[in-house]
Amino acid sequence: MALPTISIIGMGNVGSALFKACRAADYKIHTLYNRSESELASVHTGMPVHLKELGDLTFITVSDQALGSVAESLSDLPGEWEGKCFVHCSGTLSSDVLNSLQNHGANIASFHPMMSVKTDLSSFKNIYFDGEGDEICLSMLNELAGRLGARFMEVDAADRKFLHAASVVASNYLVTLAEVASKIGERSGQQKSEVLKAMLPLMKSTLRNLQSGEPREALTGPIARGEKEVIEKHLSFLGKNEDDGEVYRLLGRLTLGLVDEKTRKKLSALFEDEK
Repeated sequence: MALPTISIIGMGNVGSALFKACRAADYKIHTLYNRSESELASVHTGMPVHLKELGDLTFITVSDQALGSVAESLSDLPGEWEGKCFVHCSGTLSSDVLNSLQNHGANIASFHPMMSVKTDLSSFKNIYFDGEGDEICLSMLNELAGRLGARFMEVDAADRKFLHAASVVASNYLVTLAEVASKIGERSGQQKSEVLKAMLPLMKSTLRNLQSGEPREALTGPIARGEKEVIEKHLSFLGKNEDDGEVYRLLGRLTLGLVDEKTRKKLSALFEDEK
């Protein structure tokens, strides 16, 4: 069975990465479009989009705010919509934002890459996509994910919000933790930038440990070992800095959920909020 032809509307980070990855996976890229102030136009010819020029599978990789209006613009195109699939890559919106296209007989879905996508990305190997939508689209997307070396998780539209929130914690807040750690380490007299360089191999080794087991199996450090005196010393000097002490205590309380009951009882009082 022939692979579906692909069109991409919106050549930002995600659109550009999909273009390179799909082309490398032997998909035919039918057309590429960007949106000017007034209309959608071909990247190569500048001509307006026509339904007959769209592939079997069209990715709409514009901003969340623009998805509804782009879908409305496309729904005004004349032609036969049967068999056409339109997919967006937002992590926060369901496929419902493309309902104007579905009302014309098209199939719709979402296909969100669970990673931080930059313009120079050319491979989605070993990453996950989450999505939902019409079965015809989902079948195409599941095969596409496999050919890209990725995995596809089908999730109910109402539940995708939890995956997106989890992605924010895993990605954005990891950056925040690096910032907090660097600021604490800077108090040792070292340059903050140098502290960050020192922390990165440690963070990478922890992520590698997470790949081989459950979070509780990857946990090391004073909480895992039940070292009450070490934690008391940390809190004694971090407590003078409200933000640093608050972060340390909050994460410590959450980390207690990963250790055995005996260790948890031994350390729990240390992480109570200061009054």
